[in-house]
Amino acid sequence: MKELSEEIRKELANKVSMGKELNYKDKQNLRTPQKNPRIPREIVKTCIREVRESLGITAYELCRISGVSDGNLNKYEHGTMNISLSQLKKIALALGVSIDILVYGKIDGVDTDIMKELIELRLFKKNVQRLCD
Repeated sequence: MKELSEEIRKELANKVSMGKELNYKDKQNLRTPQKNPRIPREIVKTCIREVRESLGITAYELCRISGVSDGNLNKYEHGTMNISLSQLKKIALALGVSIDILVYGKIDGVDTDIMKELIELRLFKKNVQRLCD
């Protein structure tokens, strides 16, 4: 959340009390933060794909497990669209990794065999749920 400095608050309060119109920059300072902030595409551009491929997971499987559309996943992996924090959480949960790994792309020291088994179990569970519905 963006914190306003005391100086900016006083300046804005002074403008409002004097009946002055707020300019674009003032309105941006007062703007409330987004409920679901976006993470710049440059940060996760290649990390999602690298982690996914290092675990031996296809994009299709990741979409099925995470619930993220294949079009959006493709855009996230190619850096043509910013990703929301909620979408990043879904992908991280589906891959069984922390968000840090997706942001920084480091998978050293992580037991990928166990992660692959967990992902296979999640796929199996999703298939069973679909059959039962």
